[in-house]
Amino acid sequence: MDVRNDVGGARRQFIPPTEKIASNIAFDRVTMTAHVDKRTAQDPLYLTWIERNKFAGFEIKQHITGLAEVMQLRDGHGLRYSKRDAETSEQEGYENRGEALELIECAAYYRASDIHFLLRGQHAIVQLTVNNDLRHFREYQQEKAQLLVRAIWQGLVTTGDSQWRDHERQNAQVTGEKLNPDTGITSIRIVRGPMFPAAQGGQFMVLRLQYSNTVKAERRAGLPILKFPPAPRGDFLLPKMGFTEQNIAKLRHIMSMPDGILLITGPTGAGKSTTDYELRMEEARVRPYLKQIMIADPIEFPEEWSTQLPVTNALDKAATAEQYAESMAAALRMAPKIISPGEIRGAEVALMAFEASTTGHKVTTTLHVSDAFLWPERLELMDITKLKRAMFCDPKVVRGVVAQRLLSPLCPHCRVRAEDAPSRVSESVMAALKTWSTDGDLSQIYVRGEGCEHCNHEGTGSRFGIMEVVVTDAKLMADFIHRGTAMARRNFHRRPDADPPLLETAIRHVLTGRVDPNHVTEMVDVIVPKDMFHDVVDLSQYGLDRPALEVVNG
Repeated sequence: MDVRNDVGGARRQFIPPTEKIASNIAFDRVTMTAHVDKRTAQDPLYLTWIERNKFAGFEIKQHITGLAEVMQLRDGHGLRYSKRDAETSEQEGYENRGEALELIECAAYYRASDIHFLLRGQHAIVQLTVNNDLRHFREYQQEKAQLLVRAIWQGLVTTGDSQWRDHERQNAQVTGEKLNPDTGITSIRIVRGPMFPAAQGGQFMVLRLQYSNTVKAERRAGLPILKFPPAPRGDFLLPKMGFTEQNIAKLRHIMSMPDGILLITGPTGAGKSTTDYELRMEEARVRPYLKQIMIADPIEFPEEWSTQLPVTNALDKAATAEQYAESMAAALRMAPKIISPGEIRGAEVALMAFEASTTGHKVTTTLHVSDAFLWPERLELMDITKLKRAMFCDPKVVRGVVAQRLLSPLCPHCRVRAEDAPSRVSESVMAALKTWSTDGDLSQIYVRGEGCEHCNHEGTGSRFGIMEVVVTDAKLMADFIHRGTAMARRNFHRRPDADPPLLETAIRHVLTGRVDPNHVTEMVDVIVPKDMFHDVVDLSQYGLDRPALEVVNG
């Protein structure tokens, strides 16, 4: 039977089963019957394949049977495949291989260093890296792109496993004898694998083109001028989330740096992932020519501007860390400029992030730690042997650190003045707040009310963010190494351009009646008198180079 059909005046193509589906069914093209076991018949991938062919005009009959019979039928017993089907399949294979070679030759005429296939489930795009900039090249339907990348893998690979594996990352090489010598390409290194949305057929393939030094292809006439990939729509939302102009200016400065790490710190629920997402999306608006790769478990926000590598099916923390490290290693082979490993969860991921930052990549990542200056301790706790602060406390490695929290503002209609509810705030907290007030007036301090119709009976409104941004330099890093974290924090806060600490910012919102002081204690830190907050004993006069707390704790 023909693999094409007329549906609604348009010519539709039969969609062959993916390798995962094909390995679990026996399909008779003559009768259009899928012999399948009961479990596979309930698989969403299998059901999607049935529905997509139905939409294309090909009604597939289903025969539910035992797995043993399916396997027997797959071995060739009782199935009928027409000679015409085989000839058609072979002809299409040649056509797709020829089209793939033509695409590679076109990329060579642009002198591209990399070809990026991004199959996003519904459609696919091809991008080229030309003179270190990412360029939009072509678009395909998902099914056509699948045929092309398989044709490259199964028809051109000379070194490596040429067997396509849908749900695995694979590496291979194509040597020059399979390529047009006029292009000057001597070899192609390939890395491919699943990407988000993997459940809908998300796949990536990156071809790194190696050229000879003596042969240079002439520019082919008629080739279009390549444009940058389209920038994401919408506005930069961080300025609208409560962060100050000074916060945003420092973030933009850090993101403009050519390499290094930006650490976004805070506890669970502090909005770290949202900040990372918004920063990288704004980077894609400002510099759409920089390739981004994002690694996460799980993928929280779809990103059209990046390649998202999911970490899946990890059974424990060790397996998750191993998958993260493997994904980071694969990402470094995909010619990125910006890498986001989502979160540093262990020593191996941290080491890969440091490696990326020292090899010309920007890295944005999150770290579960409560303070903008405690990240060296957090990393050393992961593995003091592999992660010593003398190694990573370098302003060229860690460019900046962000600490943030999300606070709930009080409803202005039902909030209660703290003076009218003396039992709601402890005397020690009120006494501490008095030291932070310029005139000692505590009349504008409020606590959460019972709720009203204005706040949906919650007592609070939509959350806003507070942030402290630290742009690192040699002096700060030297303090971390030689004087300890407490002195590094204190010396940095003495600078006139330093952001105020999170607790100080939160207390300001308390003094203006915007936030309940109890909420600050829950979300940020214990409210202490101002003089105690800034008091750090310098033990250098006693011949010690660490503050008292660190000496006591060994």
